[in-house]
Amino acid sequence: MGAGLLGVAVMTVPRLRAQDTSAVRTAEMQRSMWQVGAFVGGARNSPNDGLLGTIPNRDLFLVGLQAGTPILRLGPVRVNYIAQVIPLFVIIDGGAPAYDAYLDAGRLARLPKRSYAVGFSPFGVEAVAPLWRRVAVFAASSGGGLFFTRQFPDVTGRRTNFTLEAGGGVRVRIGATHWAQLGYKYHHISNAGTAFANPGLDGNIFYAGYQWAVRLPR
Repeated sequence: MGAGLLGVAVMTVPRLRAQDTSAVRTAEMQRSMWQVGAFVGGARNSPNDGLLGTIPNRDLFLVGLQAGTPILRLGPVRVNYIAQVIPLFVIIDGGAPAYDAYLDAGRLARLPKRSYAVGFSPFGVEAVAPLWRRVAVFAASSGGGLFFTRQFPDVTGRRTNFTLEAGGGVRVRIGATHWAQLGYKYHHISNAGTAFANPGLDGNIFYAGYQWAVRLPR
């Protein structure tokens, strides 16, 4: 009898361990890894090259929040979905005589030296590839909108504008689940021709940020 009970116990313990492991794996599958973080950036002297934006001599400053989660793996490369919230976006008029002549010719009121907006970019994708043990490089692109406190770029524009951006950078692991990053992105603002004035504004934005990993329910 004792030998029989011992045999049953020996057979039951691995099964319980397997069930426990399966339960842990199921719980992990029901949770999704996200990288969340914040960044600050700025740009000097918006370009006027005629490619996209044509408003020169504006400086940009922004504060952003970002969240991303893996959607695809291609060998060592991880492709993430990303979304950004911009609680503060500031455009500073550094003095643009060419554009001011346009305002003067149309007898349009000058805008204040600073324009403020908040934004949201829900359509983003990012590719991350390891470079060394603690270093990775990334390329990203996203689109969304900015909502200004008044019409932009002048009184014939709109308060709601669209954004497109593309760039990349480097990310350094500074802890088990923490990263510091430096990046660059070419940023474009436009109302897509939905208002009388739509010259567009571009910026070569350099930014620094911090990210950490969290697990959230799917």
